[in-house]
Amino acid sequence: MSVDADHDTSAAADQEWELQEQLVNEAVRLGLETSFREPILEAVKESGAVETRGASDDTDEPTVGDDGVTEESGSSPVTTVVQGLVVFVVMFVVLYVVLRKLTGGGSE
Repeated sequence: MSVDADHDTSAAADQEWELQEQLVNEAVRLGLETSFREPILEAVKESGAVETRGASDDTDEPTVGDDGVTEESGSSPVTTVVQGLVVFVVMFVVLYVVLRKLTGGGSE
């Protein structure tokens, strides 16, 4: 392989990575504008991998009481986990379909 071919492959991989990153960022941004905002924020906090931009300590996030039920929303931790899993599955499927269409992997 020539140096130019290696450079072109590297540039294409960089562009693909940037596109994937933009898609994920957009999906998360849109997800934060829905009713699934709290499960997404909790998942981000639990992972500790991503620093939330613009989040401060004085946000309107619900607090958890002694009985394990969130005081503001009234939902149990099980409901929150189920909501988080649903959000994850939906976002995964959407990203899979979009990336498959963009890469031309679909035969439709």
